[in-house]
Amino acid sequence: MILQNYSRFNDDVNLNSGFDWSTDYRRTFAGNKEREWTMAYQLSGDFSDDGTRIEQTGEPTLLIDQDNGNQGLNLEHILQTDYVHPFSNVFKLESGLKATLRRLTSDYAYRNYNEVTGQYEEDPLTSGAFNYLQDVAAAYISTTISIGELYALIVGARYEQTWIEGDAVNGELPFTNTYGNLLPSAIIQRKFGPFSSLKMAYSQRIQRPGLSYINPYQQLSDPRNITVGNPTLLPELTNQIELSYNAFVKGTVYNASLYYQNTADVIENFLTVNAEGASVTTYRNIGEKEAIGLNLFTTAGFFKKKLTVRISLDVNTYSAKGTINGATLTNEDLVWRSYVNLNYDFGGGYKAEMFGMFRSQNVSLQGRTPNFWRYSFAFQKEFGKSWQLGITIVEPFNLNKSFRSDLEGPTFRQESDFTVPFQSFGVSARYRFGKIEGRSRERNTRIKSDDLKGGDDQQF
Repeated sequence: MILQNYSRFNDDVNLNSGFDWSTDYRRTFAGNKEREWTMAYQLSGDFSDDGTRIEQTGEPTLLIDQDNGNQGLNLEHILQTDYVHPFSNVFKLESGLKATLRRLTSDYAYRNYNEVTGQYEEDPLTSGAFNYLQDVAAAYISTTISIGELYALIVGARYEQTWIEGDAVNGELPFTNTYGNLLPSAIIQRKFGPFSSLKMAYSQRIQRPGLSYINPYQQLSDPRNITVGNPTLLPELTNQIELSYNAFVKGTVYNASLYYQNTADVIENFLTVNAEGASVTTYRNIGEKEAIGLNLFTTAGFFKKKLTVRISLDVNTYSAKGTINGATLTNEDLVWRSYVNLNYDFGGGYKAEMFGMFRSQNVSLQGRTPNFWRYSFAFQKEFGKSWQLGITIVEPFNLNKSFRSDLEGPTFRQESDFTVPFQSFGVSARYRFGKIEGRSRERNTRIKSDDLKGGDDQQF
C-alpha cells in the first residue's frame, strides 16, 4: 500500500470559440411544386486555446512545476446536393451526393520549470503538433411509395467512403485508414387520420469519433489521472429497429417509441494504470453493445399559447461485452435521461425560458460514473425587429457540483469523488439586418452533420 501526501495548485485558462456559415440554393420546377433541386455549402470552425499551470508540493519526489498548453483548430467543409422527383402521386424518388472534409490541428507543449535558469523549458519528448484529416464521400437514393391513402413505404440506401490520415503519435508511424459502409433504411407508416400515425423503421447508422476522442494531447491537470485521445479509433456502427406512434390532439404533440439497438465497435473511455501508478484514461473500441429502450416526448401550449412546455424521457438498458487484452468484460444496467423546457412570452418583446436536464449514472464496460443534473434560466428582450438582448443563468443556486465514480479492472479498483465549478452567467446580443422572407426566415439548410460521436458527457 502506498500513501502519498501532497498539495497541488491548478490554474486553468480555457478559450473556446467557433463559427458556422452556410449558403443554400433551391430550384423548383413549373408544373410540379414537389420537384426540386438543392445545393448547399457549410463551413464550420472551432478554436481552442487551453493552458494549465500545475504546482505540486510535498515530498521531494512529488514536486511538480509545469506550464502546459494546447492550441487546437477544427475545420469542417460540407458540400451537398439533393434532387427530389415525384413521378406520380404514389411514387417519389430522392437522391443526393455529399462531401465532408474535416481538418484537425493540435499544437501542444509541456514546459517544466528549471530552477537554475528560472525559466519554463519545453519538454521535446512530450511536446509537438498533431494533424488529422478525415474525408467522407457519400451518395444516397430513397424511394417513397404510397399504398392507398393510409399506408406509405420508404426504402433507401446510403453508401459512404471514408479516408483518414494522421501524424505520428507517441513515437509510432503516421497512420492511414480507408473504409466503406453501405447503410440501408426502411420505413412503413400507417396513418390514423390527418394528425396521427404509426411507424415501423429499420436503419443502420455510423458514428465517427469526434474531436475530444481522437486528440492525442494529454490532459495533465491532475498528474495522477491523465486523459489522452486515441486517433486510431474506428467508427461505431449501429443497427436500430423502432416502433413509434405520434399524434397531434388539441394543440398538444405526443410521441412514443420503442426501440432496439445493436452497436459494433462501441467507443468508450477505458482506464488503465501505468508503471508510475497513475490512472490513464483513453478511448477504445471496446466491443459490442445492445440496448432496448422507450422514448416519450410531448409538447403543449397553455394560457393561449403564451406558455410552451416540452418534456422528454428516454429509458433504456445497457448490455455490453468486449475482450480487452485477452480478458472478457461484461456489464449491464438500466439508464435514463430526461429534460424539461418551459418558454413563456410575456408580450412586449419580453420572454423567459427554463431548462432542466436530468440523467442517471453513466454505465461503461468498467463500471459507473456519476449521475448528472443541470438547470438554467434565460431572459430575453426584443427591441423592434432587429435588436435582441438576453441573459442566461446556469445553476444560480449551486456554485459547485460533486461527482463520484466507481471503476474496476483486472489489476485495479478506482473510487473517485471530485468537485467542479458549475455556476455561470452570460449576456448575449443579436442584431438582424436586411429582409428575410419565406422559408429562409430561419436557418433551413438541408445539411446535417450528425455522424460524429460527441464527448460532452464523458465525465458527467
